[in-house]
Order: sequence, then C-alpha cells, then structure tokens
Amino acid sequence: MGLLPYLPNPCMARLMWWTQAKFLIAVAVVAFRQNEVLLLRHSYRTLHPWGLVTGYVGYGETLEEAGIREFHEETGYRLAASTLGLVDLRFVGRRHLEAVYRVRCDLDLRQGLGPSLDGEIERGSWHAIDHLPESLPPNQRGLILLANRARKEDSVATWYFEPETPPAP
Repeated sequence: MGLLPYLPNPCMARLMWWTQAKFLIAVAVVAFRQNEVLLLRHSYRTLHPWGLVTGYVGYGETLEEAGIREFHEETGYRLAASTLGLVDLRFVGRRHLEAVYRVRCDLDLRQGLGPSLDGEIERGSWHAIDHLPESLPPNQRGLILLANRARKEDSVATWYFEPETPPAP
C-alpha cells in the first residue's frame, strides 16, 4: 500500500487541494433576433468594449442558472428557465472552462438598452451578424459564428424569451 491511505484527514484534504486542478467556469450568452446579435458595451473594457453577455458561475449555480442570472444583471431582462440552448462547452485556457449558450430574444431596443445598475454595462444594441463591430473581442466573434451555425441547424426553435419590465434606474 502507498502512503496516501495512512494520512490523517486534514493532511489528505490539504494534499488534495494542492494537487487537484482548480479552474474558473464562465458562461457566454449569444442572444439572436433574426440575423442580429445583442452586444453590450462594457464600461471596464478599453480595448474591446463591445461584447456578449458573459460572467462567471457562482458557487452552487448550474451553468444555465448562471447564464440566466448574467443576462438579467447585464440587460435588466429575465430569461425563462428553459430558454437557453447549449452551443459549446470548452476550455479556453488551462484552467478556464466556458459554456456558450444561444437564445432567441425579441427585445425592442429602439430606445437602446441603458446602463446596468452596477455600471458594468454602458448600453446594448442589436448588430447584424455580418457587420460586427471591430472592437468586439476576437474570441467572441468566433462564438457568435458558432452559435449562429447551431441556431440555423436547429430544426425546432425551443428557446424563447420571456420579457420582464426592466428595473427602474
């Protein structure tokens, strides 16, 4: 027998913590309206301010719950529980796992999407998939194209948006 079975529990716990991989889990939500995608202008990004709804999964959250929460936090609108369609689950770094979801979303943003309550988002707007802004992070351009391909291959639209009145500023 090896050494490990004889270690006291606190020692085993420390050894496991130091030797096992630790990583971040993030979600990205690609919201489509016909041939447009919802992009948000993030206040904290200087090089690539435009981007998708993204965020990290909180302790105890499922990937879907994190996507729904992030969409609500960043847009003020709440998605129905069964709206997200998984597009991809991938490691984007040695210790960074990302789940990419798509959703059909018919938000009317003629007046634009105002800032988020926490100040993270300055505004949001619809952008044609074939005319995405240059200031979009390159990896997110690829996610949009991947999600758009998955959306086109989906024979039955099973994802819907449930509008909610956005919170007052």
